[in-house]
Amino acid sequence: LEAPEFNPQVTPYPRPAETLEQIEAKACKVVCISAVPPHAAAHAGQHCKRLKQRFPEVKVMVALWAAEGSDKLESRLREAGVDVVVTRLRDAVEQLRQLTAPLALAMPNPGQSPIPRRRARSEP
Repeated sequence: LEAPEFNPQVTPYPRPAETLEQIEAKACKVVCISAVPPHAAAHAGQHCKRLKQRFPEVKVMVALWAAEGSDKLESRLREAGVDVVVTRLRDAVEQLRQLTAPLALAMPNPGQSPIPRRRARSEP
């Protein structure tokens, strides 16, 4: 996700404890879980519960890439503490903008990104 206002940090989810440590080390305020079948919602819900137990202030968005039965799955995810559920990339970008806007306003320099940006690689 290379929108200019985001600095995405991709973290694989093989070991939940390591993922939580990385989220803490990077001081993440918003976490997006990309959930794919099978068992997309179940795994995302479990991860969200762990996140909210350790970091109750973190906003969690789940990008659920399974359109069938998404209303039922969304209800389950919200019960697990998920703040936002999306099923399309366009919606994911828009929701991330909405979730990060208050963070940008709370920063000392309002024009600054809520999360430090990666440095662009210099071209040879």
